[in-house]
Amino acid sequence: MKELNQKLKELKLKLEEERESLIQQLKQLEEPEEFGGDAGDYDEETDESEEFSLKISESEAVRDRINEIDFLINKINSGNYGFCEKCRNKIDEKDLEKDPELILCSICKIKK
Repeated sequence: MKELNQKLKELKLKLEEERESLIQQLKQLEEPEEFGGDAGDYDEETDESEEFSLKISESEAVRDRINEIDFLINKINSGNYGFCEKCRNKIDEKDLEKDPELILCSICKIKK
């Protein structure tokens, strides 16, 4: 039990560190761009538009990852970590060792 608690603390710390790093990354991605005022330079406008679209996609991916991390931290805090989100059965410890972010047991993962 003590070993499990230590592993959970380590996982939570790792997740919190990753979350903080992602928040910093998100702040950088969401900084306003200074687009050129070259009206009529369609190539530059196209490049800027593509760059803006890429930043939006990256921001969405970062937000999704932050949400996943928040979900896992909440599971740890509530004592529900290691239980399947669908059937509520305990996820095999060997599976959790391989992937500590599992939220489905092997049976539900197959049914998915």
